[in-house]
Amino acid sequence: MNGNVVSAVRMIRALVPRMRERGWGRVVNVGSRAATTPLPNMVEYSAAKAAVVNMTTSLARHLAGSGITANTVSPGVIVTDGMRQMFEDGAAARGWPEQWTELEPLVVAEYAPNPTGRLGTAADISAAVAFLASPSASYINGIDLRVDGGIALVP
Repeated sequence: MNGNVVSAVRMIRALVPRMRERGWGRVVNVGSRAATTPLPNMVEYSAAKAAVVNMTTSLARHLAGSGITANTVSPGVIVTDGMRQMFEDGAAARGWPEQWTELEPLVVAEYAPNPTGRLGTAADISAAVAFLASPSASYINGIDLRVDGGIALVP
């Protein structure tokens, strides 16, 4: 909760007053697909990310008429160096290939099946954040934008 919720609250408290003075601003918090499809092995994380989404929706209402929007971007499974390493390190125990190019399709199929058929990238997330932070998103407020390849649709 401290790392996911309290830290976001502190940033909002520090930055929103100046946004109010300007009459314009964008708050974009980072949630997780775990906020809407909780992970059974990550109960605390799932609850904290759900709190971020709820807080952001409340903040959007609180800031009504101020020229400031508040939204959440909720990533799905995103390829990071740490994530790749985790799967590469455990590949042999599963009888999987250790090279990422061969391993990634298995990770998609077994760990993160989604209608898009691939894992997300940092570029996928940064594009969503950049859009929500732009003037082009002035009519988008209080949403939780899931950037997850549709994983929440998979039963």
